[in-house]
Amino acid sequence: MTLDRFPDELEEFVERVNVALHEEITSAKNVVARANAEKTALANALAELRDQHKQVQSQLDTVLKDLHRGSNLVGITREIAEARKTLEALKAETAEATKALAALSKERTECQAKVTALNGEVSQLGAVRAHNQEILAKIRSQFLGA
Repeated sequence: MTLDRFPDELEEFVERVNVALHEEITSAKNVVARANAEKTALANALAELRDQHKQVQSQLDTVLKDLHRGSNLVGITREIAEARKTLEALKAETAEATKALAALSKERTECQAKVTALNGEVSQLGAVRAHNQEILAKIRSQFLGA
Protein backbone atom coordinates (compact mmCIF):
# COMPACT_ATOMS: atom_id res chain seq x y z
CA MET A 1 0.00 0.00 0.00
CA THR A 2 1.21 3.33 -0.93
CA LEU A 3 0.67 6.46 0.96
CA ASP A 4 -0.72 8.19 -2.07
CA ARG A 5 -3.63 5.85 -2.12
CA PHE A 6 -4.28 6.12 1.61
CA PRO A 7 -6.23 9.41 1.49
CA ASP A 8 -8.42 8.00 -1.30
CA GLU A 9 -9.04 4.81 0.62
CA LEU A 10 -9.64 6.80 3.76
CA GLU A 11 -12.10 9.01 1.91
CA GLU A 12 -13.79 5.95 0.42
CA PHE A 13 -13.95 4.34 3.90
CA VAL A 14 -15.42 7.49 5.44
CA GLU A 15 -17.91 7.64 2.57
CA ARG A 16 -18.97 4.02 3.20
CA VAL A 17 -19.19 4.71 6.94
CA ASN A 18 -21.32 7.81 6.19
CA VAL A 19 -23.59 5.78 3.88
CA ALA A 20 -23.89 3.01 6.48
CA LEU A 21 -24.53 5.54 9.27
CA HIS A 22 -27.07 7.35 7.09
CA GLU A 23 -28.84 4.04 6.42
CA GLU A 24 -28.80 3.20 10.15
CA ILE A 25 -30.08 6.69 11.03
CA THR A 26 -32.82 6.43 8.37
CA SER A 27 -33.72 2.97 9.63
CA ALA A 28 -33.77 4.22 13.24
CA LYS A 29 -35.92 7.22 12.21
CA ASN A 30 -38.34 4.82 10.49
CA VAL A 31 -38.46 2.66 13.62
CA VAL A 32 -39.08 5.74 15.77
CA ALA A 33 -41.77 6.97 13.35
CA ARG A 34 -43.48 3.55 13.40
CA ALA A 35 -43.16 3.45 17.19
CA ASN A 36 -44.65 6.95 17.44
CA ALA A 37 -47.47 5.96 15.07
CA GLU A 38 -48.09 2.81 17.10
CA LYS A 39 -47.95 4.84 20.32
CA THR A 40 -50.50 7.31 18.89
CA ALA A 41 -52.73 4.44 17.72
CA LEU A 42 -52.47 2.79 21.14
CA ALA A 43 -53.22 6.10 22.89
CA ASN A 44 -56.28 6.56 20.67
CA ALA A 45 -57.37 2.97 21.32
CA LEU A 46 -56.84 3.50 25.05
CA ALA A 47 -58.90 6.70 24.97
CA GLU A 48 -61.64 4.90 23.05
CA LEU A 49 -61.56 2.00 25.51
CA ARG A 50 -61.80 4.46 28.41
CA ASP A 51 -64.85 6.07 26.77
CA GLN A 52 -66.37 2.65 26.21
CA HIS A 53 -65.57 1.73 29.81
CA LYS A 54 -67.36 4.86 31.05
CA GLN A 55 -70.38 4.07 28.86
CA VAL A 56 -70.45 0.44 29.94
CA GLN A 57 -70.04 1.45 33.59
CA SER A 58 -72.94 3.88 33.22
CA GLN A 59 -75.05 1.19 31.58
CA LEU A 60 -74.06 -1.28 34.29
CA ASP A 61 -75.03 1.22 36.98
CA THR A 62 -78.39 1.69 35.26
CA VAL A 63 -78.91 -2.06 34.99
CA LEU A 64 -77.96 -2.52 38.64
CA LYS A 65 -80.41 0.21 39.65
CA ASP A 66 -83.10 -1.48 37.55
CA LEU A 67 -82.18 -4.82 39.06
CA HIS A 68 -82.38 -3.35 42.54
CA ARG A 69 -85.71 -1.77 41.67
CA GLY A 70 -86.80 -5.11 40.21
CA SER A 71 -85.78 -6.99 43.33
CA ASN A 72 -87.66 -4.41 45.39
CA LEU A 73 -90.66 -4.95 43.13
CA VAL A 74 -90.35 -8.70 43.60
CA GLY A 75 -90.33 -8.15 47.35
CA ILE A 76 -93.30 -5.81 47.12
CA THR A 77 -95.11 -8.29 44.86
CA ARG A 78 -94.48 -11.02 47.43
CA GLU A 79 -95.77 -8.75 50.21
CA ILE A 80 -98.84 -7.92 48.12
CA ALA A 81 -99.49 -11.63 47.55
CA GLU A 82 -99.19 -12.28 51.30
CA ALA A 83 -101.45 -9.31 52.04
CA ARG A 84 -104.00 -10.65 49.56
CA LYS A 85 -103.95 -14.05 51.30
CA THR A 86 -104.45 -12.32 54.63
CA LEU A 87 -107.25 -10.22 53.13
CA GLU A 88 -108.97 -13.35 51.76
CA ALA A 89 -108.67 -15.02 55.17
CA LEU A 90 -110.11 -11.91 56.82
CA LYS A 91 -112.94 -11.84 54.28
CA ALA A 92 -113.72 -15.47 55.07
CA GLU A 93 -113.65 -14.70 58.81
CA THR A 94 -115.85 -11.66 58.22
CA ALA A 95 -118.32 -13.77 56.25
CA GLU A 96 -118.43 -16.34 59.06
CA ALA A 97 -118.81 -13.60 61.67
CA THR A 98 -121.58 -12.01 59.58
CA LYS A 99 -123.41 -15.36 59.42
CA ALA A 100 -122.96 -15.84 63.16
CA LEU A 101 -124.18 -12.28 63.79
CA ALA A 102 -127.22 -12.89 61.60
CA ALA A 103 -127.98 -16.10 63.50
CA LEU A 104 -127.55 -14.31 66.83
CA SER A 105 -129.74 -11.43 65.64
CA LYS A 106 -132.43 -13.91 64.61
CA GLU A 107 -132.11 -15.69 67.96
CA ARG A 108 -132.28 -12.33 69.78
CA THR A 109 -135.38 -11.34 67.83
CA GLU A 110 -136.96 -14.69 68.71
CA CYS A 111 -135.97 -14.25 72.36
CA GLN A 112 -137.38 -10.71 72.38
CA ALA A 113 -140.63 -12.06 70.93
CA LYS A 114 -140.70 -14.72 73.66
CA VAL A 115 -139.96 -12.09 76.32
CA THR A 116 -142.72 -9.90 74.94
CA ALA A 117 -145.08 -12.89 74.92
CA LEU A 118 -144.02 -13.82 78.46
CA ASN A 119 -144.49 -10.22 79.60
CA GLY A 120 -147.95 -10.37 78.10
CA GLU A 121 -148.63 -13.64 79.92
CA VAL A 122 -147.22 -12.18 83.17
CA SER A 123 -149.50 -9.18 82.76
CA GLN A 124 -152.46 -11.46 82.11
CA LEU A 125 -151.49 -13.67 85.04
CA GLY A 126 -151.15 -10.55 87.20
CA ALA A 127 -154.61 -9.42 86.10
CA VAL A 128 -155.98 -12.93 86.71
CA ARG A 129 -154.31 -13.01 90.13
CA ALA A 130 -155.65 -9.58 90.99
CA HIS A 131 -159.11 -10.71 89.84
CA ASN A 132 -158.73 -13.95 91.82
CA GLN A 133 -157.69 -11.98 94.90
CA GLU A 134 -160.75 -9.79 94.50
CA ILE A 135 -162.92 -12.88 94.25
CA LEU A 136 -161.15 -14.38 97.27
CA ALA A 137 -161.62 -11.16 99.17
CA LYS A 138 -165.35 -11.20 98.29
CA ILE A 139 -165.64 -14.86 99.26
CA ARG A 140 -163.88 -14.24 102.56
CA SER A 141 -165.96 -11.23 103.29
CA GLN A 142 -169.11 -13.23 102.49
CA PHE A 143 -168.13 -16.22 104.56
CA LEU A 144 -166.41 -14.36 107.29
CA GLY A 145 -168.70 -11.42 107.32
CA ALA A 146 -171.91 -13.38 107.27
